[in-house]
Amino acid sequence: MTILELINAQCRVLGVPEKYAAKIQKLFKIEKDEGISDYVQMYKDNILPDVQAGESAQSAVQKAIADYEKKHNLKDGKIIEAKKEDKVDTDALSPEIKALIDAQSTQIAALTTAIKGITSTISTSQKQVEAKATFENAKLPAKWFGRIDVNSETPIEDQIKELETEYAELKQSIINDEVEAGDYKPRAGAPKDRTEAEWAKFMDGDGGNAKDSSVASLGLDN
Repeated sequence: MTILELINAQCRVLGVPEKYAAKIQKLFKIEKDEGISDYVQMYKDNILPDVQAGESAQSAVQKAIADYEKKHNLKDGKIIEAKKEDKVDTDALSPEIKALIDAQSTQIAALTTAIKGITSTISTSQKQVEAKATFENAKLPAKWFGRIDVNSETPIEDQIKELETEYAELKQSIINDEVEAGDYKPRAGAPKDRTEAEWAKFMDGDGGNAKDSSVASLGLDN
């Protein structure tokens, strides 16, 4: 069986809709058949409720838009032009009635735009939930999550890879600065001087290291 088939099988066991199997594989970068049950359970407990809530809300909003546009003869927020034989001769209407029709059309267009804005917000929130899990797996500084654009044409995975590269370059730059200043003191028997958690805290500007001149010179807060 392929990895995706194994994830599908585990989804059935744990009661997770199989349509999310590919997302689970991509989200957790599953390439081996080890720990699949744990990954699916994590998705079910921590991500699925938000995803389904977002999908439900988005579906409700889309239905509301469709019903509203049908009721008011709209398409994409604009009034559908009537056929020539169905058009009303507005020239025969009084100025008051014309003004009322124009005001109603403007109000309908504004309401439709507002509803579409809500749909867009829900979609963005759903993307952020999934992006957050991928970002946390990368063990990058927490404040860097704000640099992820979930609506960008660049895939979230590619954006995170760029941040990982930048993160590694920054760590090496800091080490180089400390070596040049004579302040570099690696731990005995350890291949690196800080754990990933310590590096993330250091990059976030927490603790005493936040005031270190070598950090400020790198412009990490930009």
